[in-house]
Amino acid sequence: EGIISADSNGMIRQLNPRGQEMFGYHEMELVGQPIEVLVPQRFQYRHEAHRSAFFLTPKSRKMGRGMEIAGRRKDGSEFPVEISLNVVHTHRGKLVIAFVTDITERRAMERVARRNETVDALAAVAAGIAHELNNPLAVMASRIELMLAADQDLSVQTRDDLLVLQKNIERASRISHNMLSLARQRPGARQAVDMNAAVEEAIMIVGAEPRGGVLRYETILDRSLPPVMAEPTGVEQVLINFILNARDAGAHLIRIETGWAPGRAGHLSLSITDDGAGIASDVLGKLFQPFFTTKAKGTGLGLWLSQRIVQDHGGSITVESIVGEGTTFAITLPTMGESSSDRAKLTPRGESPASSQIAAARSNQSGR
Repeated sequence: EGIISADSNGMIRQLNPRGQEMFGYHEMELVGQPIEVLVPQRFQYRHEAHRSAFFLTPKSRKMGRGMEIAGRRKDGSEFPVEISLNVVHTHRGKLVIAFVTDITERRAMERVARRNETVDALAAVAAGIAHELNNPLAVMASRIELMLAADQDLSVQTRDDLLVLQKNIERASRISHNMLSLARQRPGARQAVDMNAAVEEAIMIVGAEPRGGVLRYETILDRSLPPVMAEPTGVEQVLINFILNARDAGAHLIRIETGWAPGRAGHLSLSITDDGAGIASDVLGKLFQPFFTTKAKGTGLGLWLSQRIVQDHGGSITVESIVGEGTTFAITLPTMGESSSDRAKLTPRGESPASSQIAAARSNQSGR
């Protein structure tokens, strides 16, 4: 703990080595200075009043529990503190000995604990969703299968529509199970996924909801990239979420690019850039917090879940945005090894590695 002594006028008398380290001052820089020099500017007036009231009826006490108290370093930076005040009577008068504890690490641990509580709550919600959704989804899926099998007089358009419904029912079921796996931190089954094929599949799914032809896609895909070992539904969910966010931001052009991650050997990069409204700088730092949203009808879980999926795959997400110009989300993921043994495990005889991975990814996404 930092230990600071001050007289009844609030002038610093001594500072121990830990206190010097904590506040960034040498003791001789502070002796004779008002204690408020170690207090953030916005708290100084209140602190002076508090100090005066304290010396009217001085007694030992703790400060900080349930209160916002911060220390101010020499460089102007602030940090959260707890303070214990002790009164000492000397022949020169009363002195206050303040024991100062930097609680930055504790606050970080508390944030982690609160986040874990949120995850636990989401696990319970996800379990309910998986249970409540799977029953009606199963009923719809079975009815569609019966219609496809029993009625041979269906028009081509009706049969195609039923197949689309069947595909999306299977996708909804996978997503509900995937949410449950993520909330409980149980990784789903993984396989080799071609990210270029995943991009094309995501565009196809979202593209089924056009905005009068206003939204346009541009893709720059590096076909030489090796696959990633991933949970296909999770990857699809991330891509669709970013595309929908761009569309909701009023984008007219969404550019998706894949390539090798700069300075990250063995990692690929996938960026999604839009020309939408952009994101304010004070909002960027909150985007991945659970339940934070700027949408009137948003849940605030999409980006949080996307980040969890990417991190669960050993990757990372960054975001850059300029208000009025657009936003770029960049995903970095580790690729699979390119050794001959890896290829032998993944490639059926007679197929090239690229065609095998694209076919596997598309087969999984279609559910057939």
